[in-house]
Amino acid sequence: MPGKVDTHNKNTIMKLSFIVILLLSTLNIVYGQQCHNDSTGQIPITDLGTNLFNGMQGGLYGNGENTIPQSHLNSGIQMASQVMPLDARGNYSDDGKIGFISMGMSNANMFFAGLRDSANAYPSLNSKLTLVNGATGGFDIDDMLDTTSQYWVTLNQKLDFAGITNEQVQVIWFMQAKHISGIPPNEGIEHIEIMEAKFLEAFHYFKLRFPNLKQIYCSGRDYGGYSQPGRGNPEPFSYYTNWAFRKLVERQINGDTALTYTGSNTKTAWLGWANNVWADGKNYRSDGFNWRCPDDVIENGVHPSDHGKAKVASLLFNFFKSDTTSHWFREMSLTSTIEITEINNVVKIYPNPTNNLIIIEPFDCESGRIELISRDGSIIRATNNNVIDVSSFSSGLYFIRVFNQDKISHGKFIKQ
Repeated sequence: MPGKVDTHNKNTIMKLSFIVILLLSTLNIVYGQQCHNDSTGQIPITDLGTNLFNGMQGGLYGNGENTIPQSHLNSGIQMASQVMPLDARGNYSDDGKIGFISMGMSNANMFFAGLRDSANAYPSLNSKLTLVNGATGGFDIDDMLDTTSQYWVTLNQKLDFAGITNEQVQVIWFMQAKHISGIPPNEGIEHIEIMEAKFLEAFHYFKLRFPNLKQIYCSGRDYGGYSQPGRGNPEPFSYYTNWAFRKLVERQINGDTALTYTGSNTKTAWLGWANNVWADGKNYRSDGFNWRCPDDVIENGVHPSDHGKAKVASLLFNFFKSDTTSHWFREMSLTSTIEITEINNVVKIYPNPTNNLIIIEPFDCESGRIELISRDGSIIRATNNNVIDVSSFSSGLYFIRVFNQDKISHGKFIKQ
């Protein structure tokens, strides 16, 4: 009899253990990472090519192209050449600062923190550059559009702590989304147009709040399929959010007046992609990038793990330290040779700073043209002479655009 009782107890214990394990597994499916949601079947924008999604061709810049069009690249370089050290009032100063800030939610905060760590360890970082992690967890695009919300109170505190004024903020890295609770959400494909309108409104406000803002870079939203029910920005809405920014970039390239970034009627800053960081879960993109669970996300499935944060931060760091539209990230001497790497052309501007003359070499005086540009973007002199008298110019920073043998170079000089 004792033996039968022991066997019965053992069976009971085994059944209870099995039930507990089953319950814990069920709880993990509901409340832990949703690692089984490892693919949506959607093709990343970067891999779609000229194929269509909802009537739109792929490519970060439209027409199936992930490479920035030359005209928009030249504009980005020109805007970058206007990024300069400014004093607290927004005037050029050798002792001024260049404010480079992030804007967005918790994931943006975590990715930018990794970028900032890499930047602070980078020996060639521009000594005038100040990185401020303005992204804050718990605030979505609607909070950002409420200019009286705690998001902006917190941002002001961060800027004050870093010693940066609104007038010194010149570059923004942007990653934002809309918090969607409940499954399924009550929005569908129209989420793209909804987010497009919200992003445009945000970019307009950024330009008002930061009058010297020159560039806005975006990485889109990372994969949201692993999030717990009711958390964050699940799929396919994270994917849709990438299309919203993609549409705004294409609109700006096509000359949409709502996205004007030069001249007297400026509405926003120049828009460009940094690194798109959406991949279809575990499926590798053509460049080898993907999002894996649990390796790249923490238990809630929303936020990146240390590994996920590091892989995005590395992409961002490599982009900003090497891209031709972000040479302000690197230390550059105004007296040095200015190299425009995308056209493989070297232009020397000397003496720099100057009191009277500037000389530009090499230059073809027969067919070339040189434009001297003020800080507000106005062309104040155009000439085909590479020796230019600037003695009558007011002291300050000026920009130079050189059209030389079918190539365009950008530079700057200081008139003392």
